[in-house]
Amino acid sequence: MALPSGSKAVNLGCGVTVAAGWINVDNSPNARLSRYPWLRWALWKLKLISTEHYQVPWPPGLLFRDLRAPLPFPDATIDYVYSSHALEHLSYTQARQLVAEVHRVLRPGGLMRVVVPDLRWAIERYLENVRARPADPEAANQLLRWLQLSRQDVRDPHLWMYDAASLSALLAEEGFVNIVACSNGDGRVPDCDILDRRPVDSLHMEAEKLCQLTATDQSLSAKHSGLTEKRCERFAGRMG
Repeated sequence: MALPSGSKAVNLGCGVTVAAGWINVDNSPNARLSRYPWLRWALWKLKLISTEHYQVPWPPGLLFRDLRAPLPFPDATIDYVYSSHALEHLSYTQARQLVAEVHRVLRPGGLMRVVVPDLRWAIERYLENVRARPADPEAANQLLRWLQLSRQDVRDPHLWMYDAASLSALLAEEGFVNIVACSNGDGRVPDCDILDRRPVDSLHMEAEKLCQLTATDQSLSAKHSGLTEKRCERFAGRMG
């Protein structure tokens, strides 16, 4: 499903995977360098950045933002938020703050889709390996390399990991409802078939901001009966 006309959607930690019509947010140093092609070329020629990093095809029009900071959008102005393989690079406290920020900027009825490495998948894979080959010295090493927890040899290591239960609990604690695990490329968030790029080892979850009266709506409710209900109905119509 393509992004409905008139919808506002944000891709947090987009990397190079983008879809038409989305606001794409990233904070990678290499992404920032992409704004200065001559400087990027010079650093590559001086072997200060690798050929692999130099050749990354960063999309134009990126919004550069540290996801540990408040999101630069007003309350209740966004219809969809997507984030893939970004949340695990934040501490648990920082992740909660980001999810709370997403909840703040979403309109009532708005949707968040979050994709993270699937901790349960990794643990089950590890257990399968050690059951099949109990003396395999590489089983633990493979798991630890995949986890990337606080690895000093990784520029942006993982700081926290999630399974479906723990991620669902985090989303619920920050006010989300209708939390469901999804398949790769399938869900209610538009363009997830384009944006999902890690089908094997990823956990995909969607969550909805409850349709309820905000403080502003409550102050206007006497004059505008059914304001939020109509807004949610319009949003549901766009989604359909």
